[in-house]
Amino acid sequence: MPCESDSEDPRPLPHMRLAILSDIHSNYFALRRVVEHAETQNVDGYLILGDIVGYLGMPFETIGQIVEINSNSRAHDLVVGNHDLIAAGEASLRLQLPLASAEARWSLAWLKRQAALDKNKALFDQFREMINGHPTFKASEVCGGLWLMHGVSVEGEDQYNREKSPNVFGYDSYVRDDTWEDTDRLERSYQFSLAQAASSEVKPRIMIGGHSHRAMLWHRSGQGVWTRQPLAESATRERQPWRQCPRCLGDGSCRRWNAIEPILLSPGGEPIYMNPGSVGQPRDGCPAAAMAILDCDENTVQFCRLDYDYRAAYDDLFKMVNSEADDKTIEREEAWAERLASCLETGEFRR
Repeated sequence: MPCESDSEDPRPLPHMRLAILSDIHSNYFALRRVVEHAETQNVDGYLILGDIVGYLGMPFETIGQIVEINSNSRAHDLVVGNHDLIAAGEASLRLQLPLASAEARWSLAWLKRQAALDKNKALFDQFREMINGHPTFKASEVCGGLWLMHGVSVEGEDQYNREKSPNVFGYDSYVRDDTWEDTDRLERSYQFSLAQAASSEVKPRIMIGGHSHRAMLWHRSGQGVWTRQPLAESATRERQPWRQCPRCLGDGSCRRWNAIEPILLSPGGEPIYMNPGSVGQPRDGCPAAAMAILDCDENTVQFCRLDYDYRAAYDDLFKMVNSEADDKTIEREEAWAERLASCLETGEFRR
């Protein structure tokens, strides 16, 4: 495809391999697995796309791992998600009630109670400081030409009034499937990032987002048309099996894709959008932890799905149920935990 003149940047991105992680959602077991894999791939750093906490039962271990990444990796960058904003007190849980699932409200209320305990206060203060220091979208400070966002980025968002942010709250903040709504959101995000880069010599070339919990790759043509590249078509070579997959029991029947070979990005120079999928709660039909590795020098991305101890995360969910509550409350909380546990097993979230 031809490259638009306004998106051209003759300078290559610096030689750097970056692990991209999004929507961890307090799944420490999945996070530990993807970090272990990333370190075997000689990554130079990490891009964290938000929703570090929420839903699952090990938020403080997860926060500790992210703090360690930010302290020890040579390169790192971070944007925050809607669950992070609510947990850190940047957005009120009450205000977001119509936009959050019952499971999200329950898990975040539980997290806030746990954060008030003496044993968790110091670490949670670090988390709050980290969240308050980052926006929901930004031009990356790690590699030129990268635009990071949790949901979509839209003109007019006020980073100082993030409680009402269209970037992370509401239906319009999602990029999901090949519909006109999704392509419209991508084009608006691209045009906004392009406008933000007007004063810079580095134009946006790669937009990287999360929020939808679905791995995907989109290309933009010179006419401003976005086309999704089916990732299953990019995984025709050998796939990495997960013998203990809770959904397909290891026969690979639910494995849509897991490419061992990296994908060459925008060979014609056109802008692209990618979503690495969710580390802790995938919703694209495969329950394995999702991540991606971006090679800025080779201009490639490798989407990865990794097995992990999902049963430990599963069991941890039910520790969040208030055993001292009345029967009705316990029954309701157990139902929420069951739905979240089902997502760990199926890679799909059904309300």
